Amino acid sequence: MLSVTAQTFAQEVEQISRSMPVVVDFWGENCGPCVALAPVLERLEPEYAGRLKLVKLDAGAPENRELTPRFGIRGVPTLLAFVGGEPVRRAVGNVPEPELRKFFDAALAGPGDGQATYRAGIKALEDGDRSRGIAALREALERDPTHIESRLALVLELGRIPGPVDEKSLGKLNEELWTLFPQLAVLARHSYPFEVEALQLRINCLNDRPVMPAARALRERLETAPEDDWTRLTLARRLIAEGDFKKAAEWLLQGLARGDAHSGFTYYRSLRSTHILAGTWNEETGQQVEEVMVRVEASRQKKA
Repeated sequence: MLSVTAQTFAQEVEQISRSMPVVVDFWGENCGPCVALAPVLERLEPEYAGRLKLVKLDAGAPENRELTPRFGIRGVPTLLAFVGGEPVRRAVGNVPEPELRKFFDAALAGPGDGQATYRAGIKALEDGDRSRGIAALREALERDPTHIESRLALVLELGRIPGPVDEKSLGKLNEELWTLFPQLAVLARHSYPFEVEALQLRINCLNDRPVMPAARALRERLETAPEDDWTRLTLARRLIAEGDFKKAAEWLLQGLARGDAHSGFTYYRSLRSTHILAGTWNEETGQQVEEVMVRVEASRQKKA
């Protein structure tokens, strides 16, 4: 298999994929699944020669690191199939040979209507037409149930439905999320672990909401016992269930910043998930949270 780098990627992958599908194996050193997958790919390469090109890229090499965030590579091995200059299909982990053959055959079939519908859905969401975007993503998923990006985008968009909403709507949302989520968790747990974690948090909060104390009672309790982590986290979870992600993030950040909680990592993970659900998790917000954690740790060490 030909090795490509960030420097040769445009020519060897994106350009060639305009005439035939190109599958890129993103691998890494000291990766057991990568070692197991490599000989299977090499064995299949001659069988697909002339119809499909197989290449490999060291995702951990310094010269290639710009490509991993660009294509959402969260773990190795990850296979990306390119058609027409764009990634159209993804597989993660040590994929068994029968599934690899299905993956290659799907790439040979082209992006298909599902990919085009997915892109139309994303464009509608970017334009602010949420209902049309969700409808298009549902249609894309019906055309190709294994399309990770369609399932992830749809479940994230549903998971981001804000509050306040009535009990019937919350129940319907929870039911649809549970229908879509299990397969997403299987397909995307390696490539999009933080997004999967965020969606799991929203689903858990929706399930737990009926037995949670009222938000008003939780806020009153925190006025007299601001150090009560259980109450603060429960309040944040209730707000997440109701779709008030901004307020939930504020309570979580306050808890993280207090510096006297033993559950700092729980605050951090919950805060990251809340920002993902709100669509506000980016380099800037991540840096802000990291700075709070640094201050908290310095304060703890000083007290110790």
